[in-house]
Amino acid sequence: MNPITAFILTAIHLLTFFLYQLNYARLRRNEKYTGNETGHLKDVVERMPLAKLITKLAYTLGTILVTVSFWIPHEMAGFFQGTLGLRLFGLGLTFLAFLMLQQALFQLGRNYSPLFDTHRPHEIVNSGLYRYIRHPVYLCNMIILLGYVFSGLSVWVVLTSCWGWIYMLISISKEEKYLAMQFTEYQEYQKKTWRLVPYVF
Repeated sequence: MNPITAFILTAIHLLTFFLYQLNYARLRRNEKYTGNETGHLKDVVERMPLAKLITKLAYTLGTILVTVSFWIPHEMAGFFQGTLGLRLFGLGLTFLAFLMLQQALFQLGRNYSPLFDTHRPHEIVNSGLYRYIRHPVYLCNMIILLGYVFSGLSVWVVLTSCWGWIYMLISISKEEKYLAMQFTEYQEYQKKTWRLVPYVF
């Protein structure tokens, strides 16, 4: 890959990562969900602070690995040969998922929780994307990691993405158990929606 192409891909990739981080930093500073902390939930669901930390590190490492893959020879261990079109597809998938993520978080509003077992939601959101699937935020993050796989073309990116996917699937299961206990209407909501992908899962 020539340096100009590598530079353009790097700029697109890092811009998306920067906007992603900026978006979550803004939400964590938002005080709409503060004052709704709960200390007894650790008896209901197992907390996963270490797993969450490792997942953040894995996501950051994945971002670095994708960037590195634009600049190094593909014959190096763990990096695959791929077309520019495939890499652009991965970058586009990541950016589109980020845009969808913003919409999902906006629709979630004050029910956003940076960690579901420390800040409980105020209500069940069942409009917008949440009318069809229960966890669009997780879905978008999973698609972002899938975009990383296509743009990074590296076994190491696959491994970090797999960790993220596993963590999110475990978190979804734990959140649903808690929400079903906390909100009587959640079980009815579950019957009318899909967990992640309509007509699939």
